[in-house]
Amino acid sequence: MMIRTLFITVFLAAVTGCASLQPVKDNDQRVTLLSPDAKQAGSLYPAPISSVDIPNYLNEGTVWYSDSDGKLLQIDGYIWAEPMSKALRRELSLSLGQKNQPPDELRFDLKFPSFILLSDGSGRAIVEASVSRSGNTQSLPVIFVSEEAIWVPAQPESFLEGYRTLLETTARRLSSALALSASKMDGNQ
Repeated sequence: MMIRTLFITVFLAAVTGCASLQPVKDNDQRVTLLSPDAKQAGSLYPAPISSVDIPNYLNEGTVWYSDSDGKLLQIDGYIWAEPMSKALRRELSLSLGQKNQPPDELRFDLKFPSFILLSDGSGRAIVEASVSRSGNTQSLPVIFVSEEAIWVPAQPESFLEGYRTLLETTARRLSSALALSASKMDGNQ
């Protein structure tokens, strides 16, 4: 009898506890780095980016920026719709695309120790890149990107334009470095 009473009490407590759980409305806006100004002129072959490595916190849905002490702060009301590494790989593959198909053996590997907006309205990216072709791998010099006044921290909705601007500048700098590296590799073959 005591076991039956205990079972009924536990069952009722569980049912009561579960019944009070109500779904929480998610008001966060999902955003992506997808550039609205993607290249439209003709067909391009995407750049052969085989990997993009970023710090784990950037692959979370949380949208972050950093204060002057390096502390990460969340931008409320927004979340990334996809992992940042996937978005960076897609957007850079398109931004670095060429009209001619790249050689089958050509591969780019990218590592971003930093890709973040800062509390002073600027943004910073650090890229470590390597180019592989026919078994020959060349590491490029580290690329430092710093962009001033690309978002307004008092207007959190401006962060997306800030991240897109940081991405565009990073893509331009990376394109120059990769082109130089590819021409050196062509000269060595």
